[in-house]
Amino acid sequence: MTSLIGVDYVSKILHRKQTKPPITPDAAAIRADMAFCRANRWNVIRLPYYWEAMFDNEENFFEEYELILQACKDNGIMCVPEFHHFYATSAWGPKGGGFPKEIVDQYHPATPLNYGADPEVKWFWNDLYLNDIRGVPNIWMQVSDVIEQVIHASRSFRSVIYAFEIFNEPHLWKDEQYELLGLMQTAIAKELRKITWKPIMFARETTHGGYQRRPGLEYQILPRVCRTIYDPHLYHAERIDEQVNRWKAVLAQWRVTNRKVGIFVGEFADQETPGHPTKANTELFVKRWHDEAWDAAYWAYNLVSPDPEQVLATPDNVLTVVGKWYVDAIKKYYV
Repeated sequence: MTSLIGVDYVSKILHRKQTKPPITPDAAAIRADMAFCRANRWNVIRLPYYWEAMFDNEENFFEEYELILQACKDNGIMCVPEFHHFYATSAWGPKGGGFPKEIVDQYHPATPLNYGADPEVKWFWNDLYLNDIRGVPNIWMQVSDVIEQVIHASRSFRSVIYAFEIFNEPHLWKDEQYELLGLMQTAIAKELRKITWKPIMFARETTHGGYQRRPGLEYQILPRVCRTIYDPHLYHAERIDEQVNRWKAVLAQWRVTNRKVGIFVGEFADQETPGHPTKANTELFVKRWHDEAWDAAYWAYNLVSPDPEQVLATPDNVLTVVGKWYVDAIKKYYV
């Protein structure tokens, strides 16, 4: 298969917060967006969706999803649907999104929210890894049910599905949670494996509250099913050598246990380097993924920020300066 290099595509409907009113799909805009991707040689989209976006808008959610897949098919673009969250949920404040209010309702973080230090936030994530969310039976199977709905909606578009991603950036506060995360991801992946043979993608963990990532424990997060793909993220161009070496080390650990795991860099951007972003660092990322023969998606194409340094294109599909740098780098290193 041709190497995949593309973008994270943020849909207003699939990324809708539960606190916002329902939104109806715009088929013409979706077609224009995917044609724009094709024109810029972006041959894959990672497609984040919030569970909470389904609430009070489920019909529109799946209509939008199928319109996106159809537009991908029409333009020769692969897709990675991805169960997403950002700071867990919008129920705890405007910054977050992901889990619906009904799932987090028995947790009561302080206002204003100090996410990494708040004990209720910590308890929510720990309870999630224990399959013991307050007032919610078998949360692992509820998550798998949501992803299964997305898989079923993909039936007519199997050819454009590259993988299904089961969880974005799970949050950890202590060593023991590495193993618990692996158990959760294995349980969810086994349910999904009953209905699809597409690869199962899983994201690298992030740590909070002063707790530092433990590279030596990361091997434990692997879902124990066949055909898996590891999804690490990177926002520091100056750390690319260090991080790539770490990723290779954990891939080697999995190979020792007869687990051949692929890699897809699901989010990258030069957004946290001092003086960011730069043309040189944007090219550095693209060249490295090309040289490693790794697939990758830039965060993000659209909608995540009004800051033109944070996105590749304006709402009317005009490349930003960073977008031009990215396209130029792709033209330089990819056929």
